[in-house]
Amino acid sequence: MVLGALALLTTSCGPSKPPAAVRRAPEPRWTDALGDLPELYAVVRPGALKRDATFGPFFQTLMRIAQARRDMGGATVLEAMAGADEVILGARSGEPLEMMLVVRGVPAQLDPSKVEEGGHPIFKLVGEPHAGVAEYERLDRQVAAPASLFVLPKRTWVVAVGAAKERARAAFTRPSGRPVPRVDESALVVVRLDGPTLARRRLSRSRGAGVIESLGKKLASVSLSLQPGASGVRAALAYEDDDASAWAENAVRRVVELAGEREGLAWLREATVGREGTQVIVTVPLPPRLLDELPKVTGGDFL
Repeated sequence: MVLGALALLTTSCGPSKPPAAVRRAPEPRWTDALGDLPELYAVVRPGALKRDATFGPFFQTLMRIAQARRDMGGATVLEAMAGADEVILGARSGEPLEMMLVVRGVPAQLDPSKVEEGGHPIFKLVGEPHAGVAEYERLDRQVAAPASLFVLPKRTWVVAVGAAKERARAAFTRPSGRPVPRVDESALVVVRLDGPTLARRRLSRSRGAGVIESLGKKLASVSLSLQPGASGVRAALAYEDDDASAWAENAVRRVVELAGEREGLAWLREATVGREGTQVIVTVPLPPRLLDELPKVTGGDFL
């Protein structure tokens, strides 16, 4: 009877179904507040700069000078940035001002409530943290644009100014998991500029418009990357199609050729110009004199 009951129970129950997976809400990320890629997007990697044989001594000298000129006693945003893994800046033109500063990998010992300016705290906690994000508002209400400091998981600070403040607050409440914009991962510093904005504001006002303006036609973006060591600067001009990039490649070659003929710019003759798909790639070496002087810079050179 027992064996029969066990057999009947096993047959009636059938194979068990695995429990349904629990869908977790995405974790708040700084990219949620960034929105579409802004006109100016820059990435600085302080940790990599400190370790670099060419730029490390110069960068550390700058940080020592900046820290010596502030009132001691509390942390500053500069101190957070100097000790971080990455500092990201996104800015949009127009009125009102809209800017977002992201500091990834903030030193663990820094307390946002003790961030100071002129020896006085500049942020205060607003309410209770929500979804793992704490918001600190700027105490000085007389600044040109309102600003808030958001403290995210994984030691990430986001300073949002102007219209970016409200967008960040809403984005961190309902995170969407936006991906991180792709930039040169090996570079010490990367600056990306919106092509149409740059062409409209800068290139069209330059002398020698015949050559210069051809660079701005169908220009999507310009990215400048400071490479490690003595590798120089890499510029990538992205265009909308192959024809535009082909015309631009010829124009860039001409510009580099003319510049290299000027007194004091002979080192530009070592620059290389090429094309990868719809991008024109220019690699410019660092001037030999700069490579000689950078390791020797001291605080006295800035006095």
